[in-house]
Amino acid sequence: MKKEKTQAKPVLDDHVELKDLLAIYWNYYEFHADQRLRILNYFITIEIVLFGAFFTTVQIFAQNQEIYWPCYIVAAAISMIAFISFLLDVRTTNLIHLCRVALRTFEQKYTSTLPIEMQLFSHIKSGNVHISFSLLVRTCYGFIIASGFILMLMIYTNTVFFN
Repeated sequence: MKKEKTQAKPVLDDHVELKDLLAIYWNYYEFHADQRLRILNYFITIEIVLFGAFFTTVQIFAQNQEIYWPCYIVAAAISMIAFISFLLDVRTTNLIHLCRVALRTFEQKYTSTLPIEMQLFSHIKSGNVHISFSLLVRTCYGFIIASGFILMLMIYTNTVFFN
């Protein structure tokens, strides 16, 4: 006897599946958006501590002009933490973008009767957002990365802290 191939029948009807699919997309979007804000909060907290540690080590080691390595370590940590946070932000932004595309497609397919102003994800795509959160946050990351390198350069040239 030859076995016939049977197709799996969906347990739920189309309406419920669409609702569940939307819930999955939205939960994924919400999770990564929240994760992005948590990364930013940890970054701000860690950088405040590191800048405080840097200026504390400068005060401690300014008297002994031959010991610079603790200041280098803290300045390097400032740049390194900012760079790692930047990479995590890029990763999370890409995941959010993938979900945004899925939500936009879902929105266009099932809410085509709504005006464009009421379609959030389609409205964002149309370029009506001039300054993005990503641009502002990445500018801050770049500034902090550069600050760490500038601090290391200032220690190396012995220009400000140890005179």
